[in-house]
Amino acid sequence: MIKKMHSIFVGYGGTLRYRLLWDFLGLLIRNRWMHAQSSGVTSIAGKRMVYSNRASLYGMFVEIFIDQNYYLEQTDAPLVIIDCGSNIGMSLLYFATRAPQARITSFEPNPHTFGILMQNIDQNDFLVEAKNIGLGAFVGTATLNTDVYDMASQSASVTRHLESKGRPLQTVQIEIQKLSSYIVASVDILKLDIEWLEGEVVEDLVESGAIMHVKTMFIEYHYDGVHTVYPLGNLLSNLERSGFIYVIESPIQFPYTARTRPSYLSYKIVAWRI
Repeated sequence: MIKKMHSIFVGYGGTLRYRLLWDFLGLLIRNRWMHAQSSGVTSIAGKRMVYSNRASLYGMFVEIFIDQNYYLEQTDAPLVIIDCGSNIGMSLLYFATRAPQARITSFEPNPHTFGILMQNIDQNDFLVEAKNIGLGAFVGTATLNTDVYDMASQSASVTRHLESKGRPLQTVQIEIQKLSSYIVASVDILKLDIEWLEGEVVEDLVESGAIMHVKTMFIEYHYDGVHTVYPLGNLLSNLERSGFIYVIESPIQFPYTARTRPSYLSYKIVAWRI
């Protein structure tokens, strides 16, 4: 925990670092006495945020504000950011905190989650255009599967991978569009956390040429060999031939035992144009 607390001071200036430290301590206290599935309202970085799952809120805060998975230096530049898979808007809060003049387009397909997202956008006056659609390599509709006990689950997906974790599913029909149709000019940051369809979306961006408008990408790649089989090598090849270099962060700990079928893998990829 000391390491986590120290990381709050990396990259943050002024009173923000102390405010985030206070927020982190408050979330730790909630973790001691609040049920993991409880919902409510809390203050993060001085903004009022509605949330539907206490455990998920804590995880998102750590990933986004402490680990800074989408690290962005403080700037007043009018950046163009596309956030795919916004959930309740914690990533939007981070971008708005680091780049208050940024123009952000947000995609969130889950209707339940989108309702919470819009509350957080409206009450905090974020400069965000939010779209209640999913992204893929086709135009049409799809079935979204989410956790009955966490309707705004970060793991909601068009696959049924949550079943392998013993989670009962709730399904809803969602609209699917191609991300390439929304990228027609320069994009400073593209964040892709779209639960199992990131490979197909990047491939469509390459085939359409839209990827050439993108400067920096944050991608969460998923693979389990059953529900999603898009090869990591194909994704990386698409990035390379589009002029990107990249780094990959893996949660795998060593020693690692090889298995007959790959277990669930989730890699974080940061890619930028040379």
